[in-house]
Amino acid sequence: MNIDLENAQRLNELVGEIAERMDEFKQICRTAMSSNEYQQFKYRTLGHLEPGLLNDSEWITSYSAIDSLEKVAENALEEAEGDEDEEETED
Repeated sequence: MNIDLENAQRLNELVGEIAERMDEFKQICRTAMSSNEYQQFKYRTLGHLEPGLLNDSEWITSYSAIDSLEKVAENALEEAEGDEDEEETED
């Protein structure tokens, strides 16, 4: 990915914001749904969304091939920081 440091940092902020909103969404659903409804919601919906969001998801196993948004943002930040370090070294 060819990304500057500012945008890479913003990606990491966005992942945090998305995770906060997901937690809020889940909490509202948890209080509004019966236990059975929430379990269905968890497996039919959250089981598809959460692995794509955070590395630390109950849905991701050591054999998972999923690259979460969190991982993508972390990799972008590492790359941008590395590129910035290289530019400083060259100067």
